[in-house]
Amino acid sequence: MDQPRSFAGIWYRSKPVTESTQADPFVRERGSLAVTGDTITFQGPRTQVVMRGVEAVEYGVHGSMNNPSVHVRYREDGEPRSAWLTDGGMGGYAGMFGGTRRLADALSHLAPTTFDDTGASRVQRRLAWLLVGVVLVFIVRAFRARYT
Repeated sequence: MDQPRSFAGIWYRSKPVTESTQADPFVRERGSLAVTGDTITFQGPRTQVVMRGVEAVEYGVHGSMNNPSVHVRYREDGEPRSAWLTDGGMGGYAGMFGGTRRLADALSHLAPTTFDDTGASRVQRRLAWLLVGVVLVFIVRAFRARYT
């Protein structure tokens, strides 16, 4: 990757919800992501994470998460670390419309990348049916208002 890339409105999570405890909660923060060479930098209001030594990039629905996310596995001082990233644009819906997959594509040059669209497709189908239902409600209301 020749040119640095940056992304705004990215959600960062330090661990899945299932691994979080009151004594050791996960960090969840919205901020910007910069990809420069072999380094990913997340900058949030309270958190900055620099990811080097990326070993794997995995796109899909992970664990108890409902929406697709990008799981980045990397090493920090020889210790394995993970980060989960989601496109939070469009009020949080950009990830459901392919934003998170585009983010995974942008990170795919850093390490072996896997794409599991199975769970993501289910979420996107449910969202599409929900949107169809909302549109139909508005159409019916518009007709009723006009013809009654």
